[in-house]
Amino acid sequence: QTCDWSSDVCSSDLKKVWQSGLSRSLAVFFLLFFYSNSSWAAHIGALEYNMTIGFEVGKNTLSGEADFDLPAGYGLELTVAGLADLSLRVNGARLEAEPDKKGVLFIPTGDNKRKIFLSWKKKVEEDDCSLLSPEGITLLDTWYPRPSVDAEYQLTALVPKQFSAVSEADRIVIEQKGEQKLVTFHFPHPVSRIHFIAGPYKVVEEEFGDGKILASYFFEEDRELAAGFRQKTHQYLARYIRLFGAYPYGRFAIVENRRPTGFAMPTFTLLGQRVVHLPFIIDSSLGHEVLHSWLGNALRSDPQQGNWVEGLTTYLADHAYAAEKGEGSDFRKNQLVKYQNYLADNSTFTVQGFTSAGSHALADKAVRAVGYNKCAMIFHMLHRRVGEDDFREALRLFYQNNRYGRAGWQEIEETFSAVSGLDLSSFFEQWLTRSDVPVLGIKNLDFRETGGDPFLSFDIVQENSKPYDLVVPVRIDTEAGTVNRSVKMEEGRVSVSLELPGYPVQLVVDGHYDLMRSLVDGELPPVWSAFLGARNKLAVIEEGTKEIYAPMIEMIRGIGGRVIEDKELNAGEMEDNSLLFLGEDSDACRSVFGKVDLPGKGFSLEARKNPLNFEEVAVIVQAADRQEVQAVAEKLRHYGKYGRLYFREGRNIKKAIPESDKGIVRNLDKKPTGIALSKRRDFDDLMEKMAENRVIYVGETHVRPVDHQLQMRIVRALYERHPEMAVGMEMFPASVQETLDRYIRAETGEREFLKEVDYFQNWGYDYRYYQDIMQFARKYGIPVLGLNLEKKIVSDAFRRGGIASLDEKTRNDLTQNRDLSMEGYRERLEEVFKQHQGPYFGNGKLSGFVQAQALWDETMAETIALYLKENPAKKMVVLAGSGHVNKETGIPPRVNRRLEIAQVVAVNARGGEKLDKSCGDYLFFTPPFSMEESPVLGVKLLSREDELVITGFAHGRSAAREAGLKEKDVILALDGQEVTDLEDVKIALLYKDKGDILTVKVRRPVFLFPDSEKEIEVAL
Repeated sequence: QTCDWSSDVCSSDLKKVWQSGLSRSLAVFFLLFFYSNSSWAAHIGALEYNMTIGFEVGKNTLSGEADFDLPAGYGLELTVAGLADLSLRVNGARLEAEPDKKGVLFIPTGDNKRKIFLSWKKKVEEDDCSLLSPEGITLLDTWYPRPSVDAEYQLTALVPKQFSAVSEADRIVIEQKGEQKLVTFHFPHPVSRIHFIAGPYKVVEEEFGDGKILASYFFEEDRELAAGFRQKTHQYLARYIRLFGAYPYGRFAIVENRRPTGFAMPTFTLLGQRVVHLPFIIDSSLGHEVLHSWLGNALRSDPQQGNWVEGLTTYLADHAYAAEKGEGSDFRKNQLVKYQNYLADNSTFTVQGFTSAGSHALADKAVRAVGYNKCAMIFHMLHRRVGEDDFREALRLFYQNNRYGRAGWQEIEETFSAVSGLDLSSFFEQWLTRSDVPVLGIKNLDFRETGGDPFLSFDIVQENSKPYDLVVPVRIDTEAGTVNRSVKMEEGRVSVSLELPGYPVQLVVDGHYDLMRSLVDGELPPVWSAFLGARNKLAVIEEGTKEIYAPMIEMIRGIGGRVIEDKELNAGEMEDNSLLFLGEDSDACRSVFGKVDLPGKGFSLEARKNPLNFEEVAVIVQAADRQEVQAVAEKLRHYGKYGRLYFREGRNIKKAIPESDKGIVRNLDKKPTGIALSKRRDFDDLMEKMAENRVIYVGETHVRPVDHQLQMRIVRALYERHPEMAVGMEMFPASVQETLDRYIRAETGEREFLKEVDYFQNWGYDYRYYQDIMQFARKYGIPVLGLNLEKKIVSDAFRRGGIASLDEKTRNDLTQNRDLSMEGYRERLEEVFKQHQGPYFGNGKLSGFVQAQALWDETMAETIALYLKENPAKKMVVLAGSGHVNKETGIPPRVNRRLEIAQVVAVNARGGEKLDKSCGDYLFFTPPFSMEESPVLGVKLLSREDELVITGFAHGRSAAREAGLKEKDVILALDGQEVTDLEDVKIALLYKDKGDILTVKVRRPVFLFPDSEKEIEVAL
């Protein structure tokens, strides 16, 4: 049942409830029920609210009086929080003025019209919204008893004579009163609240339109800025007069404020003193606030339907300015980036539920991402749906029909549907009521030639549980031109097949960001807002720098982030969080980014993908001192869209957004590569050129003999040209360097060398692949460097999920500068990881694999760089796996980070292998070469207390079984060499060929008798 607000029954019943002594909360319920079901203005017009205020500037005190008429049958709520000495009179009789706990005073209904008189005082405490001092007056929050209904205000203020004052007004009357000034503001339009600003302004007024006033209120120290602001405001006013019609008020003022604000009120905009100095304000934000005169002030949103004002204003101002500069798609992408970074995946926010813009505080970023960013994108999609002409006509009609009133999404839908002739009900229903956004992908991508013509087919899919009704822009770049299509989607999947004018190069879905949707990985750049909006935020402080970063630490904790010192970092935390490294030299930062080189002066911030988890971001901050941090800590929330920032003394010097894909991109060009044989050079020519470098990398596939043959040829050829050289080998850990040196000096034999370096434990591949190289180095005294780490350390880092899981001593011994963030590094390793899933790889996580590989690469790079620094006359040939010698992400750039030298990479051609510029500098075509397989005994062995026991035989042919060896035999010696472990067997077989005889001495258990010893000849 609904009630007419003016009915005697309603007012009488509410009065009885109030007088009966029932709880005030119940009376509030009735009062709010009546307010929500009937419109005050619809019955009696706006409340006419008269107010007079004065100030004791030296005491920070405001005094005020107000009066208005309350019609019969109506009650009223007044917000009075923070007001003191509150006095209420009704028809001259003083009544108790006792607000509730929330600071709301209730005036109950009455049978007759009543004259309400209020007086109060307020002690103004200085904050972001309030100021009362000789510098100026700013009153934005609760500074007078504010009614719960819209009112027409007439305000009179007594201010110091040197002050000029501003409030909502079509007309301002000023009268001098001795040492004070009496200012009266006339404003005939209902508003929900008013504001008051005063200060020692330099006021300039100019005319615009049909005799209306444009004014600037700037402080003396900033007066030179005022002319530029007025000139630009004239342009904005003219722009929106053309779009909507006449400016809706008699005045517009640009008002400078001591407080850090950026607001639009009816008839003026209030800009903070620091804000007006920002270069982008006059070219974007100012126009946004001017447009609010039409949208948000003259025409307000209906709170029952949600707030459309901020989204439409953003679209018609900020977005339009960017589009006119050719940056519309970049602006829209930034809207999507902010939305995705600030809103959790399980957000329940809807556009229809957005009512208030909130503040610029980080806590309100998610709300603003819906009301500003998502809503602006909805208007862009609506614009594309109805077309340019209908969009402009519908905007104008919507405004003219609802000016000086309230309107909601329903009125927007009705107007745009009527003008365009389209049924837009499903469009508005899905975008206003759903909290998710479309998640698009490309599947079943196929290119083929049919009948001599190139055809491309693919599916566009929506991964939402309930699909959106969309029109998806698609672009195919071909060798013969570009093909554009708009694909209508009403279901979760749509198949597309296109005949193309030429071979396709690239497929791009929504490359200009015309859809409100979720961004895929390649599109989402690492930016500061990604950390601010992350669910799990972890800041890591470099040891000894807590005092420097204290202002930022406070901010991080204020947004729900954890802050720990470097030494407190636990295993797995870097993978599970978005990271903020406070100090570029922290152990944690260096373990994933190596040595970061940010400017030593000022304040620097750089965002990157978290190398251990691409779904998270890692941000590095470097500051010279606490003052530099203090100067930017509060400003940073305004720079969320940037990934690189540099400030000096609080002033922004550089800012940049990292590159990322534009649209959902699939690269299609698969042109074959080739080499002009006429330009092929012989081996000697190539070696002459390669010898000009200090490091020559020769990549290998470990079990491919032809690669090792090339390595041997290059080692020999370089030695002939430059004897002062060394050979660095991935196959040996640096910890066995002393043993390597003794072998090269011929102080120990090959068998002893292999045993001492645990070759078959640490490496394990057939030693014959490297035997010629090692013997050549020994013969000519060429130093051989072990480049690697012990296999167990790398294996533990992988299996346990990362380096943080290793014991403290091991971690401290590792190279500290490890860069996991090189572009393409994680992606390349991820492909390797996927290809090697199995019993070994299955025990580890991708993040552990990436850390282990980087540890490998960085250790080898550090060993190489250190040796070359200590031996400036030396060159080096490095023998390592082809992945490790990758030019762009392997060892070479890591060496170059430590020591800038000339380097070159050589690889062997391999049939069917993908080759690109990152693989190497020189491609060799080595003649086929094979090695006969090493002979085997064909036994299964168990190592037990320095003994090797035969526990079985190989399936099929087993030379040992054929020769008479039996299970439980203990192998004592091979060809007279004592055997204690499996490594001894492998070393013995290394010097045998197939068909050779191997004498095996065993101890054989005999039942009830002592063991017997036998020597058995085995034909391998």
